[in-house]
Amino acid sequence: MSTTLENAVQRVRGRASRPRPPLSRVFRNKFVAGLVVVIPIVITVKSLWWLFSYVDGLAQPLAVAVIGRPVPGLGFVTTVAIVFLAGLLFSTGPLKRLLQLLQRRVWQACKVLRLIDQHLRLILQRCDLVIDLLERASGCQNVLSVIVGIKHN
Repeated sequence: MSTTLENAVQRVRGRASRPRPPLSRVFRNKFVAGLVVVIPIVITVKSLWWLFSYVDGLAQPLAVAVIGRPVPGLGFVTTVAIVFLAGLLFSTGPLKRLLQLLQRRVWQACKVLRLIDQHLRLILQRCDLVIDLLERASGCQNVLSVIVGIKHN
């Protein structure tokens, strides 16, 4: 076997050391990882802020009508009570079954998405192999001998 063919076989089998990914790919991966962490936090904070603003907008006029003056912190306390009550109802109360049904549906969707992800990764790996073979062909190497060498080993 020629050294080029041996290198191709080793590369396909994963024995050869892989070259370092380009800096743009590393930057992109780290950026996406940061988004995966930051976006849920921002959505949670923004949702709680919206809920607090909405509840405070309802509670303060009610407090003025009942007590005669605004009560500082009433919107915050009411928001905490609403979030706690929602957690209580969805974890032990009558809405627990609804939450379980939702979780089951989400779990099924995650399984389908995981399967799609696996298939796409496999396709991308095959595309990398085809690109490698095409690069070798453009370098005047015999692509058929590379393919035959890979299949026999």
